[in-house]
Amino acid sequence: MRKVAVARCAFVVLTLSMIAASGADKTVTDKDFGFQIVFPLSWAVLEKNSEDAIATGAYSSKDGRPSVTVKVYSIKEGITANDFFKSRFGNIFFWRETGEAKVGNMTAYKAVHEVTQTPGDGWDADLEDLTEIIYCIVAGKRGYVITSSYEKHAHDKYAKDIDAIVKSFKLIEAK
Repeated sequence: MRKVAVARCAFVVLTLSMIAASGADKTVTDKDFGFQIVFPLSWAVLEKNSEDAIATGAYSSKDGRPSVTVKVYSIKEGITANDFFKSRFGNIFFWRETGEAKVGNMTAYKAVHEVTQTPGDGWDADLEDLTEIIYCIVAGKRGYVITSSYEKHAHDKYAKDIDAIVKSFKLIEAK
């Protein structure tokens, strides 16, 4: 199992190096997990594997620290996006907004929450208050979680980028 993960990481690094060298769009295609997503050229793209998910993250090192990640989980077939959301996040946060949404032509469950920092509560002193938007999508025996987050003051600056990234997400045929 570990050899597969190491080989996959090496492939990802090689692929990202080729993309960076070519100057092409930052399109991440994962045939193993059956998805594709596109990031703005100005964003750094990172990929890493964990035991239960592949995470594809992108961020801008500019102010506002926006990020978008995709995680893929094995789930029981027949589960709804709403049930998948509840199984992953339950009542962890107070959700400012929840409900059905569309990501491309797919039905998703969307949730928005805000993190307000209190001095001395263990948060990074340099980090501002955050907004996090989560989309849960179900396809067969896979659950996809697309998470975007950004500092509240940077919403206007990054909202279009984040919206375009989320809208670019699509399912492809998995191996």
